[in-house]
Amino acid sequence: TKPVVLILGATGRTGSHLVNLLESESDRLKLRVAIRKPEQAEQFSKRGIATVHLDLDDLSTYEATLQGVQRLFMVTGYTVDMMNQGKNLTDAAKDAGVEHIVHVGTFHQPGRPQSKLIRHYIWHQLIETYIEASGIGWTHLHPNAFMQNFFGAVQDGKLHMFFGQERVG
Repeated sequence: TKPVVLILGATGRTGSHLVNLLESESDRLKLRVAIRKPEQAEQFSKRGIATVHLDLDDLSTYEATLQGVQRLFMVTGYTVDMMNQGKNLTDAAKDAGVEHIVHVGTFHQPGRPQSKLIRHYIWHQLIETYIEASGIGWTHLHPNAFMQNFFGAVQDGKLHMFFGQERVG
C-alpha cells in the first residue's frame, strides 16, 4: 500500500510548493492536505488531492486528520502557540501511528548566541527535542532564510542585511 502523506501549510509559501512537487508522485504515495477553512478545499479537490480539516488550536480535529497517515509535514506559525500545537500534534501523531515527521524549523545552531536569544529559535529547539523523544522518525528542516525576509532589504538595487559578526549560510 502507498503511504499517506499529510501536508500542513499547503496554502502557504512552503507547503504549496511541496504539494506541487508531491502531486506528481501519486504512483508512490497518497497525498492529503490539511486545511483550516472549508473554502480552501476546492483548490485541491479540483486537482484530485484529498483534504481534511485541521485546526491546530482545536484538539478535537487532530484524530480524524491523522487517521491513516504514515508521514507528516509539520509547519506551524511563528508564535508561542507553536509550542502547544507542536507538542499536541506530535502526541496525536504518535497515537495515530505516524511513522515519520518532517518538521520545518529555523536555522539555528545550539550554542550560538542567537539560539539563546531569539524566542522562536528556542521554541523550535524545544519542539524538535519533543519530536525526537516521541520515538517517531523525524527530519528537521532548518531553512537559513525565507525569500519574504529579503523583500524589504533591497534598496537601490542592493541587498542590505545586517548580521554583525555572525556567519551566515
